[in-house]
Amino acid sequence: MCEEKKTQLEEVMTKLPISLIEPDPGQPRTQFNEKGLQELASNIRACGLAQPISVRQDGGRYLIIAGERRWRAHQLAGLSHIDVIIRGESVVNGSQQLAENFFREDLNPYDKAIAVLNRITKLDAEGDGRKKFCTELGVSASWVSKALAPLNLSKDILALVKKNLVRDYALCKKLDKLRGDRRQRAIQQIRNGTFSSVEFFKRKRPQRSSVSESQENSAQEANPSVPRGTMAMRRRQPRASLPSDLLVNLLDRAGLGEQLDDEVPGWREAPDPQKKALDRVAVLLAECSESA
Repeated sequence: MCEEKKTQLEEVMTKLPISLIEPDPGQPRTQFNEKGLQELASNIRACGLAQPISVRQDGGRYLIIAGERRWRAHQLAGLSHIDVIIRGESVVNGSQQLAENFFREDLNPYDKAIAVLNRITKLDAEGDGRKKFCTELGVSASWVSKALAPLNLSKDILALVKKNLVRDYALCKKLDKLRGDRRQRAIQQIRNGTFSSVEFFKRKRPQRSSVSESQENSAQEANPSVPRGTMAMRRRQPRASLPSDLLVNLLDRAGLGEQLDDEVPGWREAPDPQKKALDRVAVLLAECSESA
């Protein structure tokens, strides 16, 4: 065993047998990627441990404060001892262990939520556990609320979070609002690894009715003088709901009445003068737009 080195705050750096070390039951992290552990074990076997793990003494054994993944990788590598920093009780508390793990991106959101809840529950024995937790960890009340949020999800969505298939809480909330077949389809896609949030929640715009090429061709064959595109314009043209006499008056004041008299004789006395007038106005507008 190498010479022990005492540091400030009652910390001791040394080597310990792996068999004397075990995970802390209060450890936030409960899931470890096996492939990642194998890769880390190979790296440790080849290059050694870059950073010692942190432990605290518990009777004749030691509980891990931070570094359980490195400890597990040592076991896979077949090593008997590991570099550690033994921390004294005066510098160890539950929030310190949480801080060691919470701000790592790969921590499962469900594990984080359970760890926060457990720590707050423990602090509640002294009153106002949430406020004390915020002070210990140096975080805001909104941070705590966000960390606990996964516990409010439905069981099927929470199951995805537990398996690390979904990590973003905003996406979890959107999934939790889905119902019926659409919800099941999203869950199945996530399990299969084919889910795309952008594609799945993309709003589908209603398709506008369009005039087919054949309809335009038929219209031009029937009346070659009708500009191409007129049928589409007619469909888009809103039908007036004015009284007939008022419509006639407005067209006369706009200078269109006389032109309609020449091009659509009898339109003023027709049973439905509005239709004849507006259809011809649509054609006139189309001609103007093409010549512009």
